[in-house]
Amino acid sequence: MNSNRVNLDLAASGALIVGRMRASSLCILHVLSYFVYQIKRLGERTTLTRNFIKNGRRRNMTQAVPEGFHTVTPTLTFKDSQQAIEFYKKAFNAQIVDLFPNPDGKGIMHATIKIGNSIIMMGDEMNGGENCAKSAETLGNSPVGLFLYVANVDEFFKQAVTAGGKETMPVTDMFWGDRAGHLKDPFGYSWMIATHKEDLTQHEIGKRAEAFFASMAKK
Repeated sequence: MNSNRVNLDLAASGALIVGRMRASSLCILHVLSYFVYQIKRLGERTTLTRNFIKNGRRRNMTQAVPEGFHTVTPTLTFKDSQQAIEFYKKAFNAQIVDLFPNPDGKGIMHATIKIGNSIIMMGDEMNGGENCAKSAETLGNSPVGLFLYVANVDEFFKQAVTAGGKETMPVTDMFWGDRAGHLKDPFGYSWMIATHKEDLTQHEIGKRAEAFFASMAKK
């Protein structure tokens, strides 16, 4: 199968979708492009790709949750997803799983990266209706935070700050048994980075929490 031909067909199909969809539903392209990627990854023929885009379904699906994914997958929005990807590669050792440019070649419609064993989807802001999310940069902050477990939090946290993350809480031992630090990335999203150090019972965590908040009240 000619991979260049597949890519051309996928691009043409994406452009056709954009041309026919209303502005109010443009942002579901983030989801559509993910499914197109799954078909391409599994090596199905171009005719099946066309049928999927046309009919909205995939034939012979064997896994409800695709390989490499967990049940819940965060999807983040950026003004410039390419810059975010470059930061996450340097800060968190992220790997690109797939990347789909916008049909006009400007910016990223949908991308998937992998950090450790977890998947994060992302895309650029789009103008449209209720399905279109705004980035944390546009909103000025984000109610969304991400929690990242790593083998060595001290080294990993230093790497992330060196890459451009802003420390908002230094790495310290926490009362629930983790050693953790908190930072904000250059795009407005918050990350708690941690290494699990102790397995504690709920009673032990409760007692430590009491002591922690009592000490905080004295400051």
